[in-house]
Amino acid sequence: MSYIGSTPTTQIFTSKTDTFSGDGSTVNFTLSRAIFSTTDIEVIVNAVQQDPNNAYSVSGTTLTFTEAPSVGSGNILVTYRNFIISKFVPTTNTVTTDTIVDSGVTAPKLANLSIVSQEI
Repeated sequence: MSYIGSTPTTQIFTSKTDTFSGDGSTVNFTLSRAIFSTTDIEVIVNAVQQDPNNAYSVSGTTLTFTEAPSVGSGNILVTYRNFIISKFVPTTNTVTTDTIVDSGVTAPKLANLSIVSQEI
């Protein structure tokens, strides 16, 4: 398969919707996935899509509404729209010098005194 532009990177995405019930006073709800931006989710309360810039905020797995959603059974729907739901972290001892791009490690990324020069 060929692509116009950059080849897409390998990512995992599984569509999911969380459902919550409002009680008229609770503003914080725990999401089943960590979120990095309000635009990574679509939030609907009582069949009305909420504005991610004004109606709610997110931090990790916490969704916080600016006002408590009204009482209702399953009246809050959160659909995940982001495509990257996890980072791929190499397991211990699997990264070799051959897999690091030239100039990929720079001085600001190294702790002070982490490299000691030794002359023979």
